[in-house]
Amino acid sequence: MKKTLFVSLLIIISSLSFSQVGGLSASKLATLCTTPVPVNEIEFEPAFSSSFSNKVWTSDGTPVSYLTDSISVESDFGFRFSYGVIKNLEIGIALPIDVSSISYGMKYKLPFENKISFGLLSGFNYPLGSQTISMVNHTFENTVSYVGGLVTTYQISDKFSIDADAQYQNYFQKTFEGYKNDIFMNTDIGYFVVDGIQLVTGFNYFQTNFDNSDTKRSLLNLNLGITLERAENFIIVLNSPISLMGQNSLKSYGFGFALTIMID
Repeated sequence: MKKTLFVSLLIIISSLSFSQVGGLSASKLATLCTTPVPVNEIEFEPAFSSSFSNKVWTSDGTPVSYLTDSISVESDFGFRFSYGVIKNLEIGIALPIDVSSISYGMKYKLPFENKISFGLLSGFNYPLGSQTISMVNHTFENTVSYVGGLVTTYQISDKFSIDADAQYQNYFQKTFEGYKNDIFMNTDIGYFVVDGIQLVTGFNYFQTNFDNSDTKRSLLNLNLGITLERAENFIIVLNSPISLMGQNSLKSYGFGFALTIMID
């Protein structure tokens, strides 16, 4: 009975997808920055990630094994295109390689700053893929969502900076899962140890609320990584996210790789 409960919980977790505003540029790992892509330039970024898990955080935050003699592996690959439209305004799209969805994003940097700058975020996430979409029974997989938020960058010195963003997501139709909303909060702290090499520590948190509070989901990840910015037109990003605490979410660890290419 207990094993069946854990497997059922895993199926529910795996079948739900939650996306933040996509297609926008960052200066570190998983947190956006206020600085937009320069006008009439494009950032093209292929990215790969894998995660490993054999435990799940239960509704009371207890980690419990759902696999005893094996481990679950999930891998993703996708592309990001970000374009500088005018001064302080960036738009972009994010697309997984299986084209199961597409994310549109927009970032506007507010035209005042000192060491601290601010920006506005907005976007939409659309379901795609080869599937039949019900127009009556709305689920996470077949419903369009909208996202909005704020981003800030604190440039403490030439070597030391902090990026942070907060985002809110909701769906245009009510889903049968009793979904209410998503909240995302991200922070990346970066320091250039030498010219072009930045060490980054990040924290990424999400919370998903439902009509039934017992099914609420949350997860806090520690994200460690490095950015290599020694070349003129591309940046290499390596990172490793580790689950610290959660609720009704997979307890996992993983790694990622991204190649950010600037096209004039």
